[in-house]
Amino acid sequence: MNQIKFTNTIISFCLLALLMASSLDGWGQTTIAMQDFDGTNTLTYTVTGGTTYTGNSASADRPASSAFYVSSSTAYGVSNGTATLTFGNVTGLDAYSAKFVELRLASWSISSSGNGADATDNVILSISVDNGVNWSQELRINGNSNAYWHYTTGTGAASTTYDGDDTPTTFAPAGGANRTTDGYSTLLVNLPNASTQVRIKVVMLNNSSNERWTIDNVRLVGTPTASNTITTGSVSTPPFCIDASNTAAGTVAYTSLGTYTSATFTAKLSDASGVFDTPVNIGTATVSGTDPSGSISITIPAGTASGTGYKIRIDCASPSVTGTVSAPFEVINGAKNVSNQSATIDIMASTLTWTNPNACYDEIMIVGKATSAVTATPTGDGTAYTANLAFGSGTPFDGGFVLYKGITSSQFVTGLTNGTTYYYTFFTRYGTNWSTGVTAFETPAQTSDATDFFRSKTTGNWGNYTSWESSPDGSVWINATLAPTNTANTITIRNGHTITIAASRTADQVMIQNGGILIHSAGTFTINDGLDNDIIIESGGIFSLASTAPVYSTGATTLVSTGGTLRIAVSGLTGNGTGVNAANYIYQDASILEYTITSAFSASGVTYFPNVDQNTKPIFRVTSIVSPTTPGGGSNTVINGIFEANSTFSFTGGGTKTFRNGIRGTGVLSQGATTGQFIINGTTADISGADSLKLGPSGLSIASGSAVTVSSNKLISGGPVTIDGSLTINSNAALTVTGTLTNNAGTSGLVLKSGASGTGSLIHNTNNVDATIERYITGSTNLSSKYYHNVSIPLNSSVQSSEFTGSYLFSFNQATQLWEQITASNVTLSNTEAYMIFYPNTSTTYNFAGQLNNGLFTATTAVGSADQFCLVPNPYPCAIDWDAASGWTKTNLYDAIWVWNPVSQTYATYGSYTGVNGGSRYIPEGQGFFVKNAAVSPALSMDNGVRVHNSQAFFDEPILSNLLRISSHAATFSDEIVVRFQADASIGFDANMDIDKLRGSQYAPLLYSIADGRELCIQSLPFSTETMVIPIGFSINTDGEQTLEFSGLESFETGTAVFLEDLLTGDMIDFAENSQYTFLHSTGNSQLRFRLHFMGVTGQGNASVPASESAIWSYGNNIYLNLPESTHQPVSVAIYDASGRLLAETTARPGQLTMISAASLQGVVIVRIAGQQGIETKKVYISK
Repeated sequence: MNQIKFTNTIISFCLLALLMASSLDGWGQTTIAMQDFDGTNTLTYTVTGGTTYTGNSASADRPASSAFYVSSSTAYGVSNGTATLTFGNVTGLDAYSAKFVELRLASWSISSSGNGADATDNVILSISVDNGVNWSQELRINGNSNAYWHYTTGTGAASTTYDGDDTPTTFAPAGGANRTTDGYSTLLVNLPNASTQVRIKVVMLNNSSNERWTIDNVRLVGTPTASNTITTGSVSTPPFCIDASNTAAGTVAYTSLGTYTSATFTAKLSDASGVFDTPVNIGTATVSGTDPSGSISITIPAGTASGTGYKIRIDCASPSVTGTVSAPFEVINGAKNVSNQSATIDIMASTLTWTNPNACYDEIMIVGKATSAVTATPTGDGTAYTANLAFGSGTPFDGGFVLYKGITSSQFVTGLTNGTTYYYTFFTRYGTNWSTGVTAFETPAQTSDATDFFRSKTTGNWGNYTSWESSPDGSVWINATLAPTNTANTITIRNGHTITIAASRTADQVMIQNGGILIHSAGTFTINDGLDNDIIIESGGIFSLASTAPVYSTGATTLVSTGGTLRIAVSGLTGNGTGVNAANYIYQDASILEYTITSAFSASGVTYFPNVDQNTKPIFRVTSIVSPTTPGGGSNTVINGIFEANSTFSFTGGGTKTFRNGIRGTGVLSQGATTGQFIINGTTADISGADSLKLGPSGLSIASGSAVTVSSNKLISGGPVTIDGSLTINSNAALTVTGTLTNNAGTSGLVLKSGASGTGSLIHNTNNVDATIERYITGSTNLSSKYYHNVSIPLNSSVQSSEFTGSYLFSFNQATQLWEQITASNVTLSNTEAYMIFYPNTSTTYNFAGQLNNGLFTATTAVGSADQFCLVPNPYPCAIDWDAASGWTKTNLYDAIWVWNPVSQTYATYGSYTGVNGGSRYIPEGQGFFVKNAAVSPALSMDNGVRVHNSQAFFDEPILSNLLRISSHAATFSDEIVVRFQADASIGFDANMDIDKLRGSQYAPLLYSIADGRELCIQSLPFSTETMVIPIGFSINTDGEQTLEFSGLESFETGTAVFLEDLLTGDMIDFAENSQYTFLHSTGNSQLRFRLHFMGVTGQGNASVPASESAIWSYGNNIYLNLPESTHQPVSVAIYDASGRLLAETTARPGQLTMISAASLQGVVIVRIAGQQGIETKKVYISK
C-alpha cells in the first residue's frame, strides 16, 4: 500500500506539471503585464458587476473543496449576472515579438452538484489595439448542460489569433457535469507583431446564483526584441546663414547600434525652441551593416526663422528607430544685429563701441540722428551710402547721417552740439540683407561753467581742472574744463580724494565728505560768505590747515560736523580768539580739533571751542607733542570739550587747566610740580584711555555740578584728587588713585557701578572716603534652585539687614557650622563677616553707602576647634589676590578658599596655586568666601597689598605639570576634582597641599578623592617609581547614564600610564586612549566605585617603568599587570607563594591592564611572566 500511494503521488505530480505547462512562458518570453487580483499588479482594470473570491469551494460545490484562484489568494468572478472587466492600455509592444493575451478560467456549480454553465452562459474576450477606440470580440467560451471544471482539472486551451473582425472564435464543452479535456481553463489570443499597444476586455455572463464563472492571472506575454539605436552627433558648421531665397548646407554626424539593411536615415530639424512636434526633413542617407556610423548632408531651408535653439534628430522608419537629438545650434535669417552697443559722452563728440555678430555679416553701418532715432531701414548692397565720422558730412538718411561703414569698434564721432541728445543706430548688412538695427544715445558734454556744481574726480591740486568734474544741475557730470572758485554752486571733496590748495584760491559752499581730505598748504585761501556754512567738514572728512589761517569774509563760517576733523598741521593757529578759536569756526558735538605737530599749542589764557554750549562736547586731540615740549603758562586755559592726549607730554605754568568734559587718550598726561590745578567742570565728563594721568601737587578737581564717569581702566598717580561734584566708575572700569582722594560730596559723590558685566573697581590709599558701592546680584524665581551668593559688606562699618531687602538672608554660625536665616530688617550685619543671600527673581542691584575700607582689615574667625569653616569677606572696593606676595596674615589656616558657584551648584575652590569648579586666586569685590582652620585660634587679616583690579568672577590658573582633572556634568550643574604630583607631598593628607571637599547641591554630581579618611577636591601625591592607587568617590541623586571627563594627561612625563578602574563593572579605562568614561549609575551604588592607577610618576621627564619591563603592583584584593607594547604577543602569568606553590594562572595581553583577583592571597607572592621574549619575575606584597 505504501508503494502504491507513493507511485500515485508521482503520477499526480507529473500530470499537474503537464497541465500547467501551457501557461508557462516559453524560452525568451516574459510577462509584460499581469493582473492576479492580489497585491501590486502591472495590469490595471476597471469593473462593473461581479466580485472577488478567495478561499476554497465547499464540499457540496462542484468542483468540490477547490481553490477559487490559480495563484496567490484571489480571483474575480460572477454569479447570476454580468461582470465586465476593462483593463488599462499597455504600450511599447514594438519592443516585443510573439505577443499574446492569456487568462485562466474556471466554471463552478455552487451549493449543488447539478449546476454549472449552460448554453446561455458565456465568457467573451475582446481586444483593442488602438487604446479602446475600436474593440474586437476575438474569443468566446459557451457553457453546455451545466458543465463545470477547475483550473487544474480542466485541461482545454481555447486560442485564436487577433484579426480585428469583431467575430469571436467560439468554444464549448461537449457535454455537462465535470469536464476535463474540453474544460477550457486557458484562453489565449495571439497578437500581430506590428501591434504597439493593446487593451483587454473580459465579459462574464451567467443566469443563476448556483452558477459561477471565475478568472485569474490575466497576462500579456511577449518575447523582447533586440533594439536598434541612433545617436545624433555634431552639426557642421553653425551658425547657418540663410535668407528668404537662399538655403545653407552642412552635415550632421551619427553613430548607431544594431543591424540595418538598406535603411533610410532621415535628418529632421526641430523648431527654434528645439521641439520636434512638426519637424522638417533636411537630409537622408541609405545605411546598411551592423553598428554603422557616418554623416548626412543637410540643407537648412530658405526662410527658416532665426533662432539659437535649433536641434537635429536622425530617425529610421524600418526598423523603427527614433534617434537622440543634437546639441542646439543657431540659424540666422538675413543679417544679425550687433550687441553691447554704447555711446560715451565727451565734449562735442561721442565714442561709439559695439560687438560684431558671431557670423552672417559683411559690414556694420552706423547712422546718427539728433533728438530722435531713425526709423527707416537701409536697402541694397550698401554702395549707395557714404560714411563720415564728422556729423552731417555723410550720406543723409531718414533725418540723420551715415557716420561709419566697416567692422572695427570703436569709432569717434565729432561735430556734435553740446547739450543735444544724439541717437546712434547700428545696422548689420549681409549681402543685401539688413538687420533691424539697435540704438545707443548720449548727450555731448558742455564745457564747465564757473557757476556749475563741482566735485573731486581724483586726488590732485585744486587749481588743476583735471582734479574735478562739473555739472550744470548736479546730476549729469562731465570732466571739468576749469577749476572751481567761489562762484561755483557747491564744491564737494569726495571719499578717497585729497585736494591740495597750493596757491591763492577763493571758495564757498565747500563740502568735505567722509574719506575726503582738503589741505591748505600754501597761498591765501579766501572763504566767501555764501548760503549757510561755507565749509562743511562731514563725519570722516578732514580739513587740514598746513599754512596761514584761511581768510574769512564777513559772515563766512566753517562747520566741523560730528566726527569731522579740523586738523592743525602748522603752528600759530591756536591763539585765543584767533585761528581755530575764532568765531568763524563752528564745532558740533564730538567734532574733532586735531593738533598733529610737535611744537606746543597755545595754553596760556586761551579758550578752545569758545562758542559751544554745555551739551556740545567737541574733542581737542593732540597726537605728536612729546616731552620736553610743555604747553602752558601763567594764565588759565579752558578747553570747552574733551581733551584727548594721544602722545606723552606735560603741562606747565601756574595757570589752571580746565578740561570741561574730561580727559582721555592713549598717552601719559602729566602735571608739572608748579603747574596749576587740572579742573573738570562740565555737567557730563569722562576720564578714560589706555595710559595714566600723572598729577603734581595741584592735583585734579572735579568741580561742583560736574558728573565725571570713568569708562575704562585708568591710573591717576601722584597728586590729590578732589571731588566736589561726582565721580562714577562704570561697571567695566577700574580706577587707581595713588595720591590723596578727597570726596567732599558725600556718598553720592563717588559711585562704583555694578551690572551683569561686573562691578566698578577702585584702589585708593585714603581713609574714610565716602562712597556708594553697587552690587549686582542674579537670582531665580525657583526657590529650590540654590542660586545663592556669598556677599560681603564693602564698607568700614556695619550695616543693617534691611540693606538686603527683597532677598533671603543667612549668616554662617562659625560655632555651630550651620546657616541661620535672618528675617528681621534691623539686625546689624558686621563688616568683618560675610553672608549668604538668595534673590527670588531675575536680578537686582544693592547699594552700600558709607566709608570705604582702606589699610589693615581683620576678619572674624571665631571657631573653637580645628577643621572648621569661617565665612569671611573681601572688604575692599576691588578684588583681592589670595596669592599676593604681601599683605596677608594667615594664622592656623589651610591654604584654600571656597566660594559658592550658583551656576555649577558646587563650591569653586582654590588653593596651593590650583583651582577646581572655576576657583581662582582672585576674589571679587563684595564677595564672601570660606576659609578653614588647621588648628585652634585661627586668624585672617589683610592690608592694601592684597588689592588688585580683576574683573573676572573666576579665573583659570596656568597649566601645571603632573596634574589630572576629573569632572562630571549634569544639566547645568557640574563638579570637578584634581589629583596632582608634587615633590613635597605625601601619600596621606598634606595640610598645605591637599584641599578638603566642600559638598555642593544635592542635584549636582559629587566627586572626591580620599586621603587619611578625608574627602578631598584637590589631592597632592609624591613622585615615585611605584604605582599609586587612589580611591575616587562619585555620587548623584538620579539614576541613569553618567560621564566622567579627564584632562591634563599631557602635563605628565611622556609614557606615563594612568588608568581608571570601575569596581562595579570591572572596566579598566586607559586615559591615553580615552578622554571620558560613560557608565550607568544607580543611587544604590557605592560612592567609592572607582580607583585611579598612576604608574610611576617621577617628575623627571620620563616614565619610571622602562619600555621593556612590565609594571606589576597590588592594591586591596587585586594584583595588576601592565605589559609594554613591545611584548607584542600574549604572555602566561603564574602566581606562586614563597615556597614555590602555584596559586593562580592567567593570560595577559600587551598594552592592556590585567587585573588578577588576590582575595585568597596574603603576604609576599611571586609573579612570573613567560613569553616569547623570555621570563620575568617580581615579588608583590599583598596586605589585607
